[in-house]
Amino acid sequence: MILRDRRGRPIRAGGCIFLLQGNKLLLFDPAAVSFSRALRWQTTLRLDVNRFQTHGTWWAQRVAAGLTAGGTRLTLACPGGLACVDVRTGKLCWAKGTADALLSRFNSAALDASHLIILDNTGGLAALDPATGRLLWRHRLARSQMSWWMPPLIAGGVLVTAHGPSSRRQASVYDLTAGGRLVGSVRMESKLGQVGLTRDGLLVVNDGGSIRMIEPMLGLDQPIWTVHLARSGQAAFLDLTGTHMVVSPGVNSRLVELRSLAHNGGIVRTFELRAVGGQVVYPVSAELMGQRLYVVAGRRPGVGPRLSIPGQVVAYIRNPCLQAFDVRTGRLLWVADLTLGALGGLQPYVYVMPLEVCRSHVTVLVKAQSYMRDSKVFILDAVTGKVVQTVVVSRTGLVRGRRAAQQRYFRHMWLSSPAICDGRVVVETHKGIWVYGRE
Repeated sequence: MILRDRRGRPIRAGGCIFLLQGNKLLLFDPAAVSFSRALRWQTTLRLDVNRFQTHGTWWAQRVAAGLTAGGTRLTLACPGGLACVDVRTGKLCWAKGTADALLSRFNSAALDASHLIILDNTGGLAALDPATGRLLWRHRLARSQMSWWMPPLIAGGVLVTAHGPSSRRQASVYDLTAGGRLVGSVRMESKLGQVGLTRDGLLVVNDGGSIRMIEPMLGLDQPIWTVHLARSGQAAFLDLTGTHMVVSPGVNSRLVELRSLAHNGGIVRTFELRAVGGQVVYPVSAELMGQRLYVVAGRRPGVGPRLSIPGQVVAYIRNPCLQAFDVRTGRLLWVADLTLGALGGLQPYVYVMPLEVCRSHVTVLVKAQSYMRDSKVFILDAVTGKVVQTVVVSRTGLVRGRRAAQQRYFRHMWLSSPAICDGRVVVETHKGIWVYGRE
């Protein structure tokens, strides 16, 4: 499996990517002429593979990984253990197994250059030094504040956790520059609300009727600005960068708004989605890349998939498509149809995984609900949106036993969009890694 960051992008060291094969971590160069030459090093980690592979979910909710110590080390946190390796040599720097109290009830994690945050299912919160594994500080929720309802967010020296029962949800903010001091909490007015964190540590809160931007150190009850929205519309932000947010103004709206964080949340540009095959489609996720806005759209089964963490959305839709817009003019550039084969005359619901965008191509995996149906990788021309190539990720058959079914489900849910490396396309399948491209 390709090791990815929280947004689903492959973690890279130069032209290489990291692979996880059971309890082995590999540094892999896709540009090599053969697998033996592509393997730079491999290291055995102290991971409880059984525990890891029976927690079937997608990477963004259960795994945190990234480069630390100035890019010289890779730190990994997952239900099966914690580990840190030297990027150049593959030497294990430190590790913690599932017998450690930090991991006995692992919930989720977050990582930046100086902090590894671990949440557990008893309401515990711990911060470690990602380079050494040393415990920095701990906190614990009161019983009335449990439980966590999304993975922690960390950026700009700020940590945000979201927790509480559905009727009393709140977001707690911690100052990482002051030893994890609790700054305070923000009450969520709606159980369908969202919390986002910009790369500069500004808090963005959507409670269904308004969107607020807050500078935590200036006071959580004094937002920098507030944009009021139609409460019945169930607005959601689909992506959040350091300067802008991409907003869907309503659950039944074909519009997508680009709003400026620096100009009081004002609308910079509005984009309208085009119907596909005579079907009206609605936005589910978005990716703002330079002067391009990519929007994944389709027919939703409900509002649930919209209300996730921006940049971490896995679209669950029917009749999926990808629409690309020019941010400067608002013009629709192209529409790509991402539908799979019909099932009983109807288009099935599918997962559209986060995009991989490079200068000339866009790749995306459209994943069937079940590992017993084929999934498909689409490789698109970034200029025209035409499908250059498709790769079928073949289904697997029935397996016997609960354990085998759990492992197969885990593998299926982990599969995501291909990585593009030096003209090569690296595709995850149920059987392993396939590399496509010219020799």
